[in-house]
Amino acid sequence: MKKTLLLLLPAACLALAACEQKEPKRDTNPQPKSSYTSDAKDATSDDEDNQAPTPEDQQLTQKVQKALSDDSTLAPAVKKITISADSGEITLEGTVETAKQKQDIESKVKQIDGVKDVDNELEIAGS
Repeated sequence: MKKTLLLLLPAACLALAACEQKEPKRDTNPQPKSSYTSDAKDATSDDEDNQAPTPEDQQLTQKVQKALSDDSTLAPAVKKITISADSGEITLEGTVETAKQKQDIESKVKQIDGVKDVDNELEIAGS
């Protein structure tokens, strides 16, 4: 009986060890995906959308925001729009009150040094 028990004990240990399940290793410090409103969308790659904007794009975005805010006729609209920069291309999104305001904002942005192109996606309120 002792011999049988001595033979079964190691077999039982091996069986239990084989049944042990390991949980996948979890990341204890997950990093949130980078998002920045001043990063224009590029349809070429999803990875590019998650990249942080370059210092040049950040500076250009700030330059555009300041130019619009400094214009007393356009300043009220700045609070309702999002300005994005990607390699010199400015994207304008949000809502403005009139078609004239939409056109005036685009014209003002096109005059800013460093702006290569403007993607004006502004919508007119009530349209």
